[in-house]
Amino acid sequence: MTASTTTEPRVDNEALQAFAAQMRGPVLGPDDAAYEDARKIWNGLIDRRPALIAQCSGAADVVDAVDFAREHGLLLSILGGGHNVAGNAVNDGGLVIDLSRMRGIHVDRESGTVRVQGGATLGDMDRETQLAPRRLPSTRSSRKAPSTTGSPARSRSSPTMRSMTSSTSRLDGRRR
Repeated sequence: MTASTTTEPRVDNEALQAFAAQMRGPVLGPDDAAYEDARKIWNGLIDRRPALIAQCSGAADVVDAVDFAREHGLLLSILGGGHNVAGNAVNDGGLVIDLSRMRGIHVDRESGTVRVQGGATLGDMDRETQLAPRRLPSTRSSRKAPSTTGSPARSRSSPTMRSMTSSTSRLDGRRR
């Protein structure tokens, strides 16, 4: 008797169709035309093939995708901006939650905070904070800003459901 090393999910077609129907964003599999582009990340040396890619449109999609992965025992990866050199954002045979459609940024000038969704890039944040009275220390618009110990990039270092879908940082670079 040999142990199976396959990571292919054992998800029945009916469950997969129900999952895809409740999602606002598309759910891609290897047979979908957009799958090859969706699974690629910045580091071209990483060539992993997830069974499913959930391209989430909002927090409810993320919650549904996490629940689906848990219910079906699927390996789960989170793809934000796609620049993780180690390739941790994709997996073989599991479910990838792709946040690239969630790029919203809200600048609250009064409180000095920036709310950033999980798929936003530094370029997105830089564009939206250009008119803020104070600049984020990590953006190119703030070359003269003093260095701080916290940065928006570090705000996602401890993944929780809230930090996977959005993050709030102060304009002075400290986490709220």
